[in-house]
Amino acid sequence: MLAALALAAAPAGAQAATRVVDMPGKFFVPPTLSVLTGDTVTWANSDSFDHDVAALDGSFDSGRMSTGARYSVTFQVPGRVAYRCTLHPFMAGSVEVFAFELLGPHRAVAAGSPAILHGLVPPGTGAVRVEQRRPDGSWVQVAVVVPKPDGSFSARVVPRGPAVYRAIADAGPSAPLALPVGARLDTTVRRLRGGRFAVRATTRPAQPGTPAALQLYSRERFRWRQVAHARVDRHSRVSFVVSPPGRYAARIVLLRGRGGYGASVGPTRHIGGRGTPRRARPAPRPEHHHHD
Repeated sequence: MLAALALAAAPAGAQAATRVVDMPGKFFVPPTLSVLTGDTVTWANSDSFDHDVAALDGSFDSGRMSTGARYSVTFQVPGRVAYRCTLHPFMAGSVEVFAFELLGPHRAVAAGSPAILHGLVPPGTGAVRVEQRRPDGSWVQVAVVVPKPDGSFSARVVPRGPAVYRAIADAGPSAPLALPVGARLDTTVRRLRGGRFAVRATTRPAQPGTPAALQLYSRERFRWRQVAHARVDRHSRVSFVVSPPGRYAARIVLLRGRGGYGASVGPTRHIGGRGTPRRARPAPRPEHHHHD
């Protein structure tokens, strides 16, 4: 019956999940856990000693759990629930319960570029507020959207740097979403003599010392392949010189970032011969240069 009630309380289209907290010794793994309303948390005692799980607010108490015992609670109300083992009071943990989940792009977006966030709330919800976390931990509203009749919604945000968002609806707040943001790559291409091309990118904000790669798109394999590597110089520039055997799509990527920024992908540029491409041959080893 509890499982049925949990499913009924979850937003339309959502599926309740079961999360496990282990007790391999005199501690909880993981000690903190984030779940959605309707989700079930199961504590499993894999220690050789007895334990129990008791909420500090008195909302649940497992009683004594011997080795191999399991105890489950389905969480219906958003909020934070702290608990401990009364047999070993230094054993403590907490469960953060959120009304729904806010989702974002799977890949990092460039700083200053728009990103679409989306989620699902109970049908009939009047409005959803999207907020961004400030450096001091407070929240500021950045968008207000009206969900569709099925409860789905989407919101457009423009992160200027690494950002954390949440959505607020009638049912409560969503789980915070850390949006992956990469530095912006301003990329240019210049044709050189001898069929060579110089591909250069400048990072914004500065990312000196970060590893970068030049990628060419393989039409035969339908994927990008890395053909050269370099590091962003102290002026936040990175350059490659390549002699393509034909016409190719090219881009520069940062393999990882610094200062809270993640990996990022630059815009696509085209390099290679004009008109009919020259007969393809094995690509020569590309040169790459650092410019100070």
